[in-house]
Amino acid sequence: MAAALPWFLFAHVLSALWFAAGVLTAPVVLARTRRAGSLAERVFGLRLAWRLVAGFSIPGAVVSGLLGVHLIETRGYSWQAGWVHASLWIWGVVLLATALLLAPWLHGALREAEASLEAGRDGAAANQLGAFVNELKAQGGKGVDARAARALAADALWVSDLLR
Repeated sequence: MAAALPWFLFAHVLSALWFAAGVLTAPVVLARTRRAGSLAERVFGLRLAWRLVAGFSIPGAVVSGLLGVHLIETRGYSWQAGWVHASLWIWGVVLLATALLLAPWLHGALREAEASLEAGRDGAAANQLGAFVNELKAQGGKGVDARAARALAADALWVSDLLR
């Protein structure tokens, strides 16, 4: 077991850096997302922030904390030491705040933004169909078969009703 101790320490430091990557970059992405000009940019920023939190912050916090507790046991540190208590409290607060507050809020915001983006695309499609119907009506008396124009207009209106 003593031969594996340096590897546990290495994994602990590596996972702490993994955790720090998510913790330090997600707020920067969210700050940039707030200044985004379009809805698509905001959705992209929220997706990126969600991936940072779900892929870096939470797994890094769990692994580094568990390895840290293991290292306290195996290296013979006292559980009564002040730095051990401070470290455990900081780890617990950060992990719980990230997993129970930030991650659910971010996931909900991402779902709402994606739904809004999708609704905007449906609205744009309905507007295009409306323009198409108006063009068909305008062309109905100018050399285009009026019956075919009415049939296409009816089909386009039916599709536009589905999109709404």
